[in-house]
Amino acid sequence: MRMADLKAGWAVVGNDGRRLGMVQHADQDYLLVSRGAFSDLLYVPASAIANVEHELVHLNLAKNEVEQMGWEQRPREPDTAAPARQAEPVPPATPPADDAAISGIHAVVFTPAVAEVQAFFRDTLGMPHVDAGDGWLIFALPPAELAVHPAAVADQQIYLMCDDIEPTLASLERRGVTVRRPVREETWGFVTTLVLPGGTDLAIYQPKHSSPLSPGRARRA
Repeated sequence: MRMADLKAGWAVVGNDGRRLGMVQHADQDYLLVSRGAFSDLLYVPASAIANVEHELVHLNLAKNEVEQMGWEQRPREPDTAAPARQAEPVPPATPPADDAAISGIHAVVFTPAVAEVQAFFRDTLGMPHVDAGDGWLIFALPPAELAVHPAAVADQQIYLMCDDIEPTLASLERRGVTVRRPVREETWGFVTTLVLPGGTDLAIYQPKHSSPLSPGRARRA
């Protein structure tokens, strides 16, 4: 498959099967990989791609090897890419066993300041996105999880997640984001609220609970 055929939103995994992120952009010589809203982008050289199947990009390096390659910087010369390594066998992606299987979650933020909030997710957080038509942007989210909590009134909420809340907030504040209140500790994590353009609140927290996304997630003391 040609680099130009790779699409934004496709998942990228190492040869150990661990997810690295998702495609944000494909260039002739490298693949721009988004690792989430609060992580640096990676410029993965084309030579590190082993194969592509079922909208899944397999690399010929393990996830921890990729993270040690220094690919956070845009390559200046074509020869800065790492030499190609022999591709290792990668098990094919397993198709859903049920035609009715859920394939994703679509979250919606309602706001009177649509353009400004779109710019927050696009420019401030750097989330990859597609234009569904007439400037209607749909953003690719980092890996998500869902919980069910007891309440007297049915409702839904969106929480951003991060691995270390203090440096994450400091980084966001340097980009002009307002933090509504000091971080508070709950039994399940460290939480506060960001203010979106237009005044909408958006919660963000560093979990202390176990996560299906990262069972060994580091915990703040």
